[in-house]
Amino acid sequence: MATIGELVDRAAFFERAREHTGLVSVESNGALFLVRTADQGVGRSLFCKRARGEMRLMRMVSEILDAGDPEPRRGVLLDIGANIGTASIPALAAGTFERVVAFEPEPANVRLLRLNVEANALRARYRVIHAAVSDTDGETSLLVSGERSGRHEVKIEGSGKRQHPDNWAGAITVPAVTLDRCADDGVIDPDEIKLIWMDTQGHEGHVLRGAEQLTRRGIPVALELAPSLLSNHGGLDWLFEIVNRDYTHFIRIREAKGPAAQVERLPVDSFQDFVGHSMANKCTDVMFARHSP
Repeated sequence: MATIGELVDRAAFFERAREHTGLVSVESNGALFLVRTADQGVGRSLFCKRARGEMRLMRMVSEILDAGDPEPRRGVLLDIGANIGTASIPALAAGTFERVVAFEPEPANVRLLRLNVEANALRARYRVIHAAVSDTDGETSLLVSGERSGRHEVKIEGSGKRQHPDNWAGAITVPAVTLDRCADDGVIDPDEIKLIWMDTQGHEGHVLRGAEQLTRRGIPVALELAPSLLSNHGGLDWLFEIVNRDYTHFIRIREAKGPAAQVERLPVDSFQDFVGHSMANKCTDVMFARHSP
């Protein structure tokens, strides 16, 4: 972990670099990343800290999935809202998964994601799809943040609620796909998928609503949980409905510590109460799984 002095020095360098170059590189968790010096979110934090919270969370989720299995299968990782690959590229490079299919809607992120895949010699095992994942196919409107690459989110037409309180640079039209359509078209094989990982800024209910072929199989899902954003997108009740129908337990992975086999697994029928009592205007990370009796 970087010291305070190192963080200050790297932050100062990052700010100076904006005057001279659009990209800088940083090594993190066994992978090489190019980040934009204009990005005050994911890019800046990764460069300064040489780490991201999602990297630790992905390691924990992988350990939980493999706990107690003498020969864990590697399988395919679906990275929904992949940004520049900070969660999935280190996991693939470490051999945790056999392949990655990554979805990212914002064009600048897509270009950088593809560069990072190339920089880590992962092209043969990493597929990038330029699209937002939702509950309908076609096109959708994406609200683009001016300075933070992790704040882009799908615009919900007709919603009277304010979405993310950010300095939007505007809205762009991007392709939209459902995971069910991807399965029908052979883009993904539900039987090969080991984990659905997503950070879609409140659109997670829509993603799962369009992924019935996957959730009905009980394929584990890890997501960033922000109930206020989910509610603004109109997907919170869909999330409750789907996880109660297709899963048995949830895990608070941001709070998980110690051996993976001993991480607390909570019954999914308590998830709605957990959200209602503990999550007002908060954000955390959870994983849903199906366990046999």
